[in-house]
Amino acid sequence: YMHAYLADCHALINTVQELLQTCSSNFVYFYKLLCLHEAKTDFCDDYYAVSVESRMAISAASNIFITLYSIFDVITKIAYELENIRESKGVYPKLASKKILYGDAKKLKTIDINGTIFEKSKNVSIIENLRNELVHNATWEMNSKVFVKVEAGKVIEKCIYMPDFSEEGYLITYKNRKRFFSDGVKLNEQLPNIYFEILHRILNTIEKLR
Repeated sequence: YMHAYLADCHALINTVQELLQTCSSNFVYFYKLLCLHEAKTDFCDDYYAVSVESRMAISAASNIFITLYSIFDVITKIAYELENIRESKGVYPKLASKKILYGDAKKLKTIDINGTIFEKSKNVSIIENLRNELVHNATWEMNSKVFVKVEAGKVIEKCIYMPDFSEEGYLITYKNRKRFFSDGVKLNEQLPNIYFEILHRILNTIEKLR
């Protein structure tokens, strides 16, 4: 029974590896789609396009945020399991972390959270809040737009805008409305900063759990 229990614990580790690979694929795919998105140079100098490709690009970006949060969930399970290792006692023990998710991280007692996914930061909060918005409301914005700028007959920029966030990483809201874009923050410029900082925090967390 203990062998089966340890196999279940190891499966959590494999899940993190698979999710990280999924994130990496979506990260590359997002920029590939954005770069290959068709742009017209004889239309106007500043316009946006709504297309299958723009929807696919934003879908890839959305999957990054959703998958990173799933990694948070699984790492929380691993951390909780390490703090609450079960004994078999002749029966097949359930994982202690069976009902534990990232929102239960406050139940962790021993890990030093500095530099980990459990330490609050703007980017950690962005992952958490944007993931919740995407999962519960299933949308980035009303229409998936790629913005194009043309100068002297040449495409000089393609971009996708992020919703506005506060300094604490919360979506800017006004009464019943969310997803404002007045700050002009470009996802394709900001995503590497968010993505690689979170990867660094994931690595730090895993190192502290070893």
